[in-house]
Amino acid sequence: MIFFMMCVDLKVYILIISIDTFINISTNMISC
Repeated sequence: MIFFMMCVDLKVYILIISIDTFINISTNMISC
């Protein structure tokens, strides 16, 4: 159960990082 929670946390963390990176790239392209 604990391992499952860690796995979910990791997926959520990766998802947040991916979204944040995508927003940063989009903002940079708009700036250019």
